[in-house]
Amino acid sequence: MKKTFYIISIILSTILIAVLIFLMVYIGKNGYAKLGSFGAHGDLHIEKEETVEIGDLKNINLNFASADIIVYTTDENTCKIVQKSDVTLKDNEKFSINQNSDTLEIKGKLHDWFIFSFGFLDNYSQIELYIPKTYANNLNIQDVSGNVSINSDLALSYLELKNVSGNILSSNKVSNSNYTLSTVSGGIRLDNLSGAGNISTVSGDIKINNFNMLDNSTYIKTISGDINLASISIGNQLNINTVSGDTNLNFIPDANCKINFSTVSGNVSSNLDIIYDGSNKKNKIINVGDKDTTNSINISTVSGDLKVN
Repeated sequence: MKKTFYIISIILSTILIAVLIFLMVYIGKNGYAKLGSFGAHGDLHIEKEETVEIGDLKNINLNFASADIIVYTTDENTCKIVQKSDVTLKDNEKFSINQNSDTLEIKGKLHDWFIFSFGFLDNYSQIELYIPKTYANNLNIQDVSGNVSINSDLALSYLELKNVSGNILSSNKVSNSNYTLSTVSGGIRLDNLSGAGNISTVSGDIKINNFNMLDNSTYIKTISGDINLASISIGNQLNINTVSGDTNLNFIPDANCKINFSTVSGNVSSNLDIIYDGSNKKNKIINVGDKDTTNSINISTVSGDLKVN
């Protein structure tokens, strides 16, 4: 008993010493003020602002950590980047810009302690990106420990939003020929999405209030997350795969598609007729509208239920 207590004491003491050393080094580098700022954000003020001519830009790429990113469209023919914070940032903590003939790269500082803290104790920033309403090319945003919000209607050739430990949010109309939306430990909540592409989450829900598919195929995948799609308008093939999440589908009145549902231990409910596949009772078919349509939704789950309205 004494030996066990002795071992536990050594382990706890080692952990405590490591934490104290970490805090002492952090305070030595950043000061007490920044130590007290994590977990809550005070009043934000502008730390850096730059404007870039849009010219022949075909790609706008953002890469940040410990920052909320907000996208707006404006009537101006320039691209503006604003960085706000609740603390005074050092120059090397502010974003940098690199521009070549057709690509604009905007990067935040990769924090020294990120690998250990995953954003914990890092300085908080809010990044505001303003792009012209007429810009219709490619936008790529990668963020860690922050939300990505689209706060204006957006119409692009390609939109890529990738987030770790944060959400992807929009209450506006997001229309893109193609898109890639993905989160790890975060959800995707959009009011209106049009186009075709790939949507995926790990430990996060997907909720889209108006889901309008174009003629290309779209793929949605979740691991430990629910999928809620409403006002669905489908133009080709939608493929949904979930491991341990439920799927809820709600269609516009004149939608036409065939739903093929395959599950290991999930259930299906619908106000439409459910047809059981003769070869496998776990496989079900639901016809929405015209049963001869070539539009289809293929759903595969391990332990998730399906509800169709």
